Amino acid sequence: MVALQTKKGVPFEFLTLELCREFHCLPSQLRHESWETMELFLEMMQIEQQFQKRDQRVAEKKHG
Repeated sequence: MVALQTKKGVPFEFLTLELCREFHCLPSQLRHESWETMELFLEMMQIEQQFQKRDQRVAEKKHG
């Protein structure tokens, strides 16, 4: 997954690409969803990424 560090200044088209990749859908399909729903998923993806980074740091400390 492409890093989703911050949403500020990220073009809407890039966010659309991220969501289409995540949900294996076309932009035309995604347009039927509300912005609130898309924003919620982007926030959850960002939280998930933070946990993955934390888990990776813990694993690196444990193994090396």
